[in-house]
Amino acid sequence: MGLMTWTFSDVYKQVSEFLGLGTSPTGANLTKVKNLTYRGYMKFLMPISPRDQEIYIWSFLQQPYKLAIETNKWEYLLPTDFERFYRPIVLDPDQVTMTLQLVSENEIMKNRNLLEYSSYPHQYAIRTGKFDSAVGSTKELIMYPTPTTSIVANCTYVMAPPKPTEDADYFIGGQLESDVIMQCALAVAENEEDEVIGVETQRAVEMIQALIRKDKGIAPDTVGRMRDSNIDMVSTMDYRALWIPKGTFTVYGLEI
Repeated sequence: MGLMTWTFSDVYKQVSEFLGLGTSPTGANLTKVKNLTYRGYMKFLMPISPRDQEIYIWSFLQQPYKLAIETNKWEYLLPTDFERFYRPIVLDPDQVTMTLQLVSENEIMKNRNLLEYSSYPHQYAIRTGKFDSAVGSTKELIMYPTPTTSIVANCTYVMAPPKPTEDADYFIGGQLESDVIMQCALAVAENEEDEVIGVETQRAVEMIQALIRKDKGIAPDTVGRMRDSNIDMVSTMDYRALWIPKGTFTVYGLEI
């Protein structure tokens, strides 16, 4: 039994059908619908959070990472899918309690001209490494002072998922995420074809916002407890802690 998760070909074929190009596009039409799908995927990967109007970072893009810091080594190549760190870098608490401070590359290089006095690094910077035609520009972590002992640094980074190329490739996330990706691709196709923000775009926005709320885990399980006006006194109505189901539901056209 297969999963209800859309593949790359499922999405671009749906885009092709939406544009009236049939379900088996070829040549220039195939290139067009694939490019629209990629653009829809990028829209999904960088959504705007409704609360602070900043780009929301999906939980499934947050990758735990252990950096093995070696003696006398201050340059480290980061994973090819590294985008940026999500949380501060913390040295293994079993060895030392310390958080590395993010500074500029210039700050690190300037400090390397100074006398180094610590066994453990306390500053780091991210710089662009060598260009690789297969993966693009790589990124490196540099630190100061140069460590004089080995230690593990615990951190979390935001990954850049690989680009789907084969028809059977899946997008990042699960079944719900793939459905939102499908809608984002249709929204981009709608804008490309009609040059207007229409029904498909509006639906994509609604689905993304609902998925953000689910990803944040902010849907309540209870409506709380009822208490009387006496401070720190529990009401006899305390038993009225009502349960409501998790998730997003539509009531009279409004999401709750």
